[in-house]
Amino acid sequence: ERSGTNKQGTTLLGLWQAAQETGFTAEGCQADITALREHGKPTILHIELPNKLQHYIIYYGEKKGKALVGDPGKGMETLAFEDLDLLWKSKKCLTLEPNETFENLKKLGNEKKTWLKQLIIDDMQLLVSSTFLGLLVALLGLSAALFNQVLIDKILPDNNFEKLYQGIWMLTTLLLVQVVFRFLRGWLLTQQQKMFQIRIVSSFFERLLALPKTFFDTRKKGDLIARLNDTARIQNFI
Repeated sequence: ERSGTNKQGTTLLGLWQAAQETGFTAEGCQADITALREHGKPTILHIELPNKLQHYIIYYGEKKGKALVGDPGKGMETLAFEDLDLLWKSKKCLTLEPNETFENLKKLGNEKKTWLKQLIIDDMQLLVSSTFLGLLVALLGLSAALFNQVLIDKILPDNNFEKLYQGIWMLTTLLLVQVVFRFLRGWLLTQQQKMFQIRIVSSFFERLLALPKTFFDTRKKGDLIARLNDTARIQNFI
């Protein structure tokens, strides 16, 4: 949004504006590999890919004699400086340096934790209850193993049919209780998933509808669907 990205892509001017708004002192310039290595600070490079498409990558510095770069499409990687020089045909770049208004990463991390906490706090009681029931189900699952051990070690060698019948009755009761607890836990998790999904999707649409028209003019349908699918990933994480 801040860089003015549209269906045609992003300009270096747009990246400069975005950098200014996010707390960076940015400066557009032209340089070469030697100057880039001497500068040694994060720099956005305008490159041309082998398929002739224009692209931007971030140069972070040197690592074991190679250029450490961040590619939005590939992630972090290292390139030989000779290969980087071939890609960086225009020699146009944007230097970046954080200033006093730079958003602290720790602060952003705390904000994400607070946001996640607010999402699940309404479901905390259900989550605690389902966890407790899960522990009970696991403990009851051990009853069959314990019964088999007692059956083999004590009941059968003593031919004690009275204890055998009592043990079978108790085991049956415990297994029935386990089935009930498992059903209750599944029901609680289903309710939590439904309410959480309603809440997070509602929040998504509230924020989406509050965005300016320019946001939709510069986005494809697939971009919006991908963001909506992220809500399912959050649910799976919870």
